Amino acid sequence: MNNIMRLCLVACVLWVGSALALPDTITQTQQPTDTPPDLFKSFNRAMFGFNTFFAYYIVDPTASTLDQITPAWLRTAGANFYENLTEPEFFFTNLVDGNIKDSAISVARLAVNSTIGIVGIFDVATPLGLKRHQIEISESFCKAGIPPGPYVVLPLVGETNILGGGLMGALLATEWYLLSFIDAAVAAGDAILDTTVGAASLRHVGDVPESSQGDLYTNQQNKYWSDLKKACPSKPATAKN
Repeated sequence: MNNIMRLCLVACVLWVGSALALPDTITQTQQPTDTPPDLFKSFNRAMFGFNTFFAYYIVDPTASTLDQITPAWLRTAGANFYENLTEPEFFFTNLVDGNIKDSAISVARLAVNSTIGIVGIFDVATPLGLKRHQIEISESFCKAGIPPGPYVVLPLVGETNILGGGLMGALLATEWYLLSFIDAAVAAGDAILDTTVGAASLRHVGDVPESSQGDLYTNQQNKYWSDLKKACPSKPATAKN
């Protein structure tokens, strides 16, 4: 519990620091007319600043160091282990998308890799022809014709929307709750792992280059909606909320 409190304190300090360290990227720009309104702009910009600060000063240096000192086989085993934990997510999203075959494959992959693959350390399923099909929550619901809701940026997670963020939170909470029946330490370990992987994904927070017509935050938001529209063009993601 003390460690969790320390982590929360560090996060709060970094959040405040991000607001001081990145003032130049927080500039007002014109919102394009073909995207939904940014209803949580103040919150989103604060979280974007925090995530950017966290990525540049903590995630990137840590990841670079680990890449140098960790053998490739160990990194592969770790990636396989985490991917195995996320199979239930893609079972759910493929099911919502109406893709029964890939939904069943996710179940089969979880069963095979959790047993023969030794709790997912080895990816045995892929060589057996059980190829993983990843589809994000927002994309699956968009294809189903369900509006994604307003854009939101979450700390240590990044960009998403109200629907995707809410469902992901519910899925993670359910996962941690069920694991707690096995052992509280297992549930806590899984929560830490999920948070760590989420933070690691922030390495891409600055991948969208700045342009003369908008700041980094606006460009990233526009790219998010553009990618979502490409994923389900028949059901535009830009429906007004």
